[in-house]
Amino acid sequence: QALVLEQRKSDAILEPVGGIPGDAWGKVELAFPYPPSLSHYWATGHGRRIISKAGREYRRFVSDDIGRQWPNAVSRPLRGRLEIALRLFAPTQHAYDIDNRLKCLIDAMERARVYINDNQIDVLHVYRERMTTGGRVDVCLKPY
Repeated sequence: QALVLEQRKSDAILEPVGGIPGDAWGKVELAFPYPPSLSHYWATGHGRRIISKAGREYRRFVSDDIGRQWPNAVSRPLRGRLEIALRLFAPTQHAYDIDNRLKCLIDAMERARVYINDNQIDVLHVYRERMTTGGRVDVCLKPY
């Protein structure tokens, strides 16, 4: 199920043209496991707020998985202004705040060098989808 966003003119440079999953002129589509919530992303250690073990494991998994989905991401991340659509498929029927999963995922994609910095994101669409065993997040990135 592909994500479709309206076309916009952009100064974004999607690099490299070869090797991008999806359409080389306009979008990158990725899928990741369902991220931990903010309450599980942060921990306190030695009086400081730090990324928890669950948060570090998720970031490590996303970095490793990028190598499978998009092998050139580390050496050539997306540049320019970005529009991102996230489709959240929760692993259970439990109620959750839709915004509670974003920080971990967006930081993990930056750490994995999908893009240079999350401040490149100008538009962010988030959709709550049906429950899916195991949970997942579908990501579509486009120039803005």
